[in-house]
Amino acid sequence: MVASKAEKPAPDQQQAKKPVDEKTAGGKKMETDDGPASAADLSEEDKKLQDDLNLCVERLRESDSSLYMPSLETMRSLIRASTTSMTSVPKPLKFMRPHYATMKEIYEKMPAGPAKASLGTGWEG
Repeated sequence: MVASKAEKPAPDQQQAKKPVDEKTAGGKKMETDDGPASAADLSEEDKKLQDDLNLCVERLRESDSSLYMPSLETMRSLIRASTTSMTSVPKPLKFMRPHYATMKEIYEKMPAGPAKASLGTGWEG
């Protein structure tokens, strides 16, 4: 008689694979939809980008309307420069997420003009 091979357990009897933590892969922290893993994990380039965007938002909060258009143009160029692939959310948009409510308030308080039109493009509907 020929020795039979050991039977493999049925798929439902196999040991279940360990669930993968979405925030880590191979011990490395990954970005999630909520934004970067943490501020401490940002590269120098990402920190500069985040600081530049924060400065633009601060300028829009000020009463000096001469700062509005340059700030909006800077934000626009930073977002466009990083939007090379549409497979993921661009980092500038992730960094702007906490400022969404602030930007809406700024828009509501901003006097009518080209800055408000530039800021409001796509917001009204």
